[in-house]
Amino acid sequence: MKTLGLFFTVVRRDPLLIVCALFLLVVLMLALVGIHFTGYTYDQISDASLLKPSRAHWFGTDVNGHDLLTRTLYGAQISLFVAATGTIVSLTVGVTYGMISGYAGGRVDNLMMRVVEIIYSLPRWSWSLSSSPRSMAPWQTCSKARASRYFRPGSFSS
Repeated sequence: MKTLGLFFTVVRRDPLLIVCALFLLVVLMLALVGIHFTGYTYDQISDASLLKPSRAHWFGTDVNGHDLLTRTLYGAQISLFVAATGTIVSLTVGVTYGMISGYAGGRVDNLMMRVVEIIYSLPRWSWSLSSSPRSMAPWQTCSKARASRYFRPGSFSS
């Protein structure tokens, strides 16, 4: 019970936290409930293509006559689902991994922490390796000036 009281004390002292929580609640409610009040389905095609925003279509329509507000709210549903799924998966994996590491302790804990550190270093390492101009073919480089430092002079003569 003390933890819950501490939580509400922190929330009351931080108005920005309240504003952000209300914003997330509004986005969540619009994504889940708002799509039912637009009057259109996400795949409904009409003859009204490329309309500007109006009372009938608040965000306008695209080339195929789809209502853009409906499609935006539907996309928000998908984005929220992906975010929730990723959060649940990472929470499950992280808590399980941490429980095993904490329960075993000692060398197992030390080994598991080294594995985590290797995993944390891989994305930056692999990104920096794959985006290095030395690993790219000449036609994949972004500029002649940058590529000319890595390839023989005259290979980019115009």
